Amino acid sequence: MTLNQQYKSSRSPLTFKEWVFEQQKNGDLDFDDAKFSADGNNPKIEFAGIPVIYIGIGLVAIIGAIYLIPKFRK
Repeated sequence: MTLNQQYKSSRSPLTFKEWVFEQQKNGDLDFDDAKFSADGNNPKIEFAGIPVIYIGIGLVAIIGAIYLIPKFRK
């Protein structure tokens, strides 16, 4: 529910601005943090648009293949 909708449903005699300040003082405003977060509360570290976890998995697979393939050829 938006602040404007909350204000209208409260039927407060205060102006909207005064009502918002009063709600802030009382700590009654609850915001969905996901709306204000650039990443939606799911931080991802990326390199060239690829999540670092996938780069790490790929590097482990490549290094493992470089190490294991010569061992299996013998």
